[in-house]
Amino acid sequence: MVNEATGVSRDMTTSDSGDYDFVEVPVGTYRLEFDLKGFKKNVRRGVGLDINQVITLNMTMQVGASKKLWT
Repeated sequence: MVNEATGVSRDMTTSDSGDYDFVEVPVGTYRLEFDLKGFKKNVRRGVGLDINQVITLNMTMQVGASKKLWT
């Protein structure tokens, strides 16, 4: 999660079920990056957050292309 105005970032690891919670996040517009080995990186820009707002942001991860190593 990156604040688009300040560049300040925070990292979060999801639970085993894929849930995540960011608490005490300043008001602003954010870029969220979802990245996991074996999946394509997914970026969501322009996520606005207001005071005392709770949002749910669901993201679908796509399986990444397998790379075959030749010997």
